[in-house]
Amino acid sequence: MNIFQILPEIILIKNPVNTGYGLMVASDVALWRIVDGTGSQATGTTVLTDNQWHFVVGTYDGSNLRVYTDGRLEGTTAYSSGIPNVGGDFTIGAYKDG
Repeated sequence: MNIFQILPEIILIKNPVNTGYGLMVASDVALWRIVDGTGSQATGTTVLTDNQWHFVVGTYDGSNLRVYTDGRLEGTTAYSSGIPNVGGDFTIGAYKDG
């Protein structure tokens, strides 16, 4: 599977197809996702298509995934299974144009 078919704007990802994690832009908002079969993700609310720079952070504290945009908490999801420890590529920044 071509990862750009489902995640066209990547901030960072670690082996996201089967098991891993990623911070990305999907449907024009920030998304912090754990890929482990649970579909756990925290989703932001700020639309990121305004041609401005934004500061996006995904955190995990052992019980919650949180996503922040420009210093504001925008999404929280309960999750306690841990960050997957997987091999594979670690990618910082990628964009599929068109």
